[in-house]
Amino acid sequence: STQSRAMPRGGRGFDAMIQVIGATDRGKEKPDGVDSDDDSGVGFNSLLAVSPDEAGDYVVRVTSFEDNAKGSYRLWMTP
Repeated sequence: STQSRAMPRGGRGFDAMIQVIGATDRGKEKPDGVDSDDDSGVGFNSLLAVSPDEAGDYVVRVTSFEDNAKGSYRLWMTP
C-alpha cells in the first residue's frame, strides 16, 4: 500500500490537529478515525503519514486540539 502525508502548516491562533476518517464516519462527533496527530510537526503543527488498510474514500479533517478554538491554517498533502 502507498503512504500519503498530510500536514496543516502555519496554524495561527490554535493548536491544529489532523484526523483521517472513513467516509462513513463523516459527520460523527466522535468518529472512529483511521489515524490522527497533534504535534508531530514543527511547533504545534501536525504531521501524519497514513497507509490505509482498505481502498475507498477517506476524509482528512483539520480541527483543534482544544474545544472551540479557531484559527487559520494551510493543508499540505502528498499522494
